[in-house]
Amino acid sequence: MAPRFWRGLNEFADYSQMVNGFRKVKDALFFLADNYDKLGSISARVDRVEELRRFAICERSTGKIAFTGQTRDALLEVKDVVVAVPSSIWGPAKVLGSSGVSFTLHQGDTLLLQGESGVGKSSLLRVVAGIWENGSGTVARTNNVFFLPQTPYIPTGETSPATTLRFQLSYPDEDIAANASLLAALDVVKLRHFSDQLDDPKDWNMMLSGGEKQRLVFARLLVLLRLQGSGAPVVLLDEATAALSEQAEEEIYAALLQQVSAQHGAIVTVGHRSSLRKFHKEFLTLRS
Repeated sequence: MAPRFWRGLNEFADYSQMVNGFRKVKDALFFLADNYDKLGSISARVDRVEELRRFAICERSTGKIAFTGQTRDALLEVKDVVVAVPSSIWGPAKVLGSSGVSFTLHQGDTLLLQGESGVGKSSLLRVVAGIWENGSGTVARTNNVFFLPQTPYIPTGETSPATTLRFQLSYPDEDIAANASLLAALDVVKLRHFSDQLDDPKDWNMMLSGGEKQRLVFARLLVLLRLQGSGAPVVLLDEATAALSEQAEEEIYAALLQQVSAQHGAIVTVGHRSSLRKFHKEFLTLRS
């Protein structure tokens, strides 16, 4: 190529056109490889939207779970509950607990829900929390329900991911808790080393490890329970200590049980660890 250029057989512009042509061909050939992750993400989202669309069509046949107020004797009463959830783009709603799940919790009760993955433990807990209502059966419960999901929720600011630790601990009601209450909660969950950063805006979702995030949401729960004062609470924990060591799990459960017991509440836990059994009085194994 170079000798032809120096002999004047090709113009410089010819080479520029050649380079541009090669670049366009390369970009076209490598489009799928360069955008594989984006295409995969789009495909997953489309599948999920289609699942929800088909579930909405099937919703008329699945019915709704009935929610009523607290009964006189029990904080929580689940009766013959069957949960319907989206299954796949090829099929109708998936039914969990087809024979119906029933249990009752009174003041001071602690229940451990166990079973194989996919049997419907988390779905049942979301129903009790009032997040999901498709299916059948009846749930009668107090209005004082606190739900900790599998993935810790770390809220962000209005204009950026950065928030203060005070906001994280007081969410959803910012600045209503005294410093002493916030520091005491941090001390219980072994996050006292952040006590001097209460009012420093930071992206806590990026700063904290998975275990630290679970500790943080437990600290938030303790703050909210203490602020609540009167009224027996029902605390729902969906594998909320999965990222913690057994020792840390024991320390946090001890503090939580003490607080909930003082307020005459009840606890429902979903988990696989055998170490959770010592924190509960009642046990229910869900089967497919």
